[in-house]
Formats: sequence, structure tokens, C-alpha cells
Amino acid sequence: MAQFTVNEVIETFKGLSLADKEVTVEILEKQVIAEKRKALSLRVTEARKNYKTDKVKKGSVKDLLKDL
Repeated sequence: MAQFTVNEVIETFKGLSLADKEVTVEILEKQVIAEKRKALSLRVTEARKNYKTDKVKKGSVKDLLKDL
């Protein structure tokens, strides 16, 4: 797969029609949302694993402030 710099992508984007720019922005936004969702899912999985293996601390806000 070809690698492009951000500047190359921007310059190419500038040459698109308005309709193509709108479609491109929509696609990119959906891809970013999907990546964020995937990252969050991985983090939740990790947090659940840590909770199940007692690698988390439990307590009150007072306890948290003591630890800080």
C-alpha cells in the first residue's frame, strides 16, 4: 500500500469537487469513529481482565486521595 504524507493528502483533497470532499469527510469521520470504538473496546476488555484478576484498587474517594 502506498504511503502519503499529510501534505500530499491535503493537496489532493483540495483538487476534489465539493461533492467528493463531502463524501471523503464523511468516510474519514466514520473511520475515525470506528478506530476510537475499537480502542475503547480493547481498553474495556483490559479493564475487565484487571478487575477479574484483582489488579484494581477498590475504595472510597477518601481512599483515592490518600493514594495520591
